[in-house]
Amino acid sequence: METLIESCRAKQVETGKPCAISGIDIQHAEERLGQSLPASYKRWLASCETAKLYGNYILTVAPREYCEGADIDIATAHQTNLENGLTCEEHIALFEPDWNEWFYFDCSLQDANGEWPVFVKDLENGTCSKFADHFTDFMHKLLGRIASST
Repeated sequence: METLIESCRAKQVETGKPCAISGIDIQHAEERLGQSLPASYKRWLASCETAKLYGNYILTVAPREYCEGADIDIATAHQTNLENGLTCEEHIALFEPDWNEWFYFDCSLQDANGEWPVFVKDLENGTCSKFADHFTDFMHKLLGRIASST
């Protein structure tokens, strides 16, 4: 995880501070989602809190006292997306950039290690495809996009 965080910082990706998200806050988010978050995502939260790519935040876990109004909280975003008919229970938004893609965990496809694959939905044509096998792979691929666009 440290290598991934260093890669982010080297590419001028804004990252949060280490150990800012407590285990209690993560547990609260999991209760709200009705799912245990994947280990790779929880390691990221404990190591880095969040990241901002191209001006858009990777969804995170907000402290319990602020989570209901936090638009970057993964459980709040999921509930809002469900209420607006934008997703289904098994698709949990991870990254909602302001371009024509939407990245989400598919928790119905959990692997033997408890990891969820990340899919990308093309908002122009509605197609979905697997983007990454797990959260760390997702971050490496996004960083690869940054590297190839600079």
